[in-house]
Amino acid sequence: MDGLRDKGLIKTEPTKKTAKDGAVLNGNLLYTILPIQNAIDVYNETQMYLAKIEFERQKVRQLAKKRGVNIKAG
Repeated sequence: MDGLRDKGLIKTEPTKKTAKDGAVLNGNLLYTILPIQNAIDVYNETQMYLAKIEFERQKVRQLAKKRGVNIKAG
């Protein structure tokens, strides 16, 4: 369920219930299926973030190469 939530496919909300004696207790999680566009947006944002990171890594590698510094891949 965490994976579905992280991908923007569902949201979860805690619920409360009232016992016969009036005590408020934790209930079950309420699951809501979200529109697929949410998941697409989350995926696209993640891909853009990863592309920016890779771009910065390439810039660092090029600069290091110009300065004669050997960078290990990792």
